[in-house]
Amino acid sequence: MGPAEEAKRPYLTLRELSAMVRSALAAVSDEIWVAAEILRINVHPQSGHCYLELAERDEEALVAQMKAVIWAGIWRTESRRFETETGRQPSAGMKLLMRGRVSYHDVYGLSFNVLAIDPRFTLGEIALQRRKTIERLEREGLLDRNRSLPIADVIQRIAVISSENAAGYGDFLGRLRSNPHGYSFALWLYQTQMQGERAESALCRALQVCRAHAQRYDAVVIIRGGGSQADLQVFDSYAIAREIATMPVPVLTGIGHLRDAAVGDRVAHHAFATPTALADFIVNRAAEFEDRLSLLGGEISGCARELLGRRWQEIVRVAQSAEGIVRDRLARSREQLAVSWLALGRDARHLCTSWDARMEMAAHRLVRAASAMTAVAGASLQAVHARCRRASAWCASSARFRMRGVLRSVQRAASAGIAWGGHLLEKAHAQVLLLDPKAVLRRGYSITRAEGRCVTDAAQVAPGIVLDTVLWRGRVISRAERTLKGEDDEGRGEDDISQGG
Repeated sequence: MGPAEEAKRPYLTLRELSAMVRSALAAVSDEIWVAAEILRINVHPQSGHCYLELAERDEEALVAQMKAVIWAGIWRTESRRFETETGRQPSAGMKLLMRGRVSYHDVYGLSFNVLAIDPRFTLGEIALQRRKTIERLEREGLLDRNRSLPIADVIQRIAVISSENAAGYGDFLGRLRSNPHGYSFALWLYQTQMQGERAESALCRALQVCRAHAQRYDAVVIIRGGGSQADLQVFDSYAIAREIATMPVPVLTGIGHLRDAAVGDRVAHHAFATPTALADFIVNRAAEFEDRLSLLGGEISGCARELLGRRWQEIVRVAQSAEGIVRDRLARSREQLAVSWLALGRDARHLCTSWDARMEMAAHRLVRAASAMTAVAGASLQAVHARCRRASAWCASSARFRMRGVLRSVQRAASAGIAWGGHLLEKAHAQVLLLDPKAVLRRGYSITRAEGRCVTDAAQVAPGIVLDTVLWRGRVISRAERTLKGEDDEGRGEDDISQGG
């Protein structure tokens, strides 16, 4: 075929092709239901029209893609109804079931004109996705990991993940600072984006930074409030749920929702519907701990008082018993001293009498011996006169020597006995002096008389009676105002004694 023939080949212009496509699509003029995932969504700020990129995936690969438009009037009605039913606005990544018509424009091409959205389909998809996320966390052992961590009785050092300008953060802060108990709390704010397309990645980064300093805190708090219910979808994210579950300290959430709990709430240690409810939990937990401490303090105080009472009674009993023992021993010592004193006198007298008797017996024996010797020697006195004189002189000398020895022995024994008796007597005299009333008064004791009689019992003294108290130096005249009932030396009782000059 030559160039001329090729130039005469039949062809269609682009406009004619568009007309053919439009004509072919005219057969699909009825309204149809289409299920698709929102790839991108954009609401024009001036016209109010909503433009969407719809897609279908096979696993992760795109297998179909088409533009869609929801005109402003329909968008206002359907978006409001959708949010009322689901608590969210249509957003990227969400699956919708839409009723509409296929249209074709020569310039803008093929598109799907949405007339209505069925929120029940999306609710089912959301619930399905949430269930899959929960099942995955459960398989990985993360679903109850954070919930199993021990939580402090007093949550005082708190890391807060929120937006500084969020109304929920302001409510949480105000409730903590105005608590009726006057508790103070240390807060560290990790400011992050809580809504929008980048909210998921921003929250994950904030949780990761907080994890690096987790040992400083008693708990990590995630607060959201004042935004749209549609912004809650980010808390169904697996990435955020995993960060919460693996946090080494308890995570408490107060993300301000009244519908079903998000996955983030499910893996958190405690979840609360509002930030103020979370703040009340922290304050009430500290108050409960304080109440437990007060109760324990009362129990400890009662036990201490009871123990001190028992010990005081034991001390009183021991003191009374010791006083009786001292009195008994003192009486026995006095009796023993008196007996020893009498025995000492008897022994001294007996010793002196014994030595006197021995001396007399020795003298009698000497006289008898001399008489016998004189009688024997008398017969031959003349013959042995010289011998007798020598013998007599020798015997007299020997007798005198023996007598002197006996006298010295008697004197030494008597001196030793008298010295020992004197020592015992001086010792007894010193002990008697210690018990002398004046010595007792010198040590600080006193003698009190009432109407001429010594007072030994408070029952002997009636109020108003004149008392005469004798001291070591001087006397004191006083009048009794009250009397102490009992035997308590410390002055504890119902009444006591006051003295006046």
